[in-house]
Amino acid sequence: LCANGPCRISPKVPRGVCGVDAHVMVARNFMYRHVTIGTSANIFHAQQAARTLKAAAQKNDSGLKIRDKDKLLKYAEMAGLNSHEDINKVAIHFAHWVLEDIGRPYWEESAMVKAFAPPQRQELWRKLNLFPGGGFSEVAIAQTKCMTNLNADPVDFLLTAVRLGVANEYQGLFALDILQE
Repeated sequence: LCANGPCRISPKVPRGVCGVDAHVMVARNFMYRHVTIGTSANIFHAQQAARTLKAAAQKNDSGLKIRDKDKLLKYAEMAGLNSHEDINKVAIHFAHWVLEDIGRPYWEESAMVKAFAPPQRQELWRKLNLFPGGGFSEVAIAQTKCMTNLNADPVDFLLTAVRLGVANEYQGLFALDILQE
């Protein structure tokens, strides 16, 4: 991943140019090449779906419709939003809530995870520092950790992958399920 590479680890040469071993290289590559790409793609897709929901609610001539009003109202309520307004207003507020959460900084807890994840898991994720913030900033900090000479802890890479997995599930995949249906 760096300008000096790619390094080739062997019994004769057990460390890369920067001094990291095979464990760090594998964890770093896994994080950068697989976890951040998948997470960012799913969260980007959810962002676009939220924008589409907002457009459906704002533009009657768009050809888009809100088909499952009960589902939207259920999840808007779970999000703490007013579900007793006109359905178009609820859709706009829900879309805005999703977009705001995706763009939240990594150090602020995700509203979607708070609203939709089981409370026991939330407690565990907080305890293990795995409770994510906004998806896009989580991806950015994870990619930053992958830069040469910034992180040489394979366990930290793997724990960051778990944190991104939580963000991906609630701000990407689960959000998509709600928004697209």
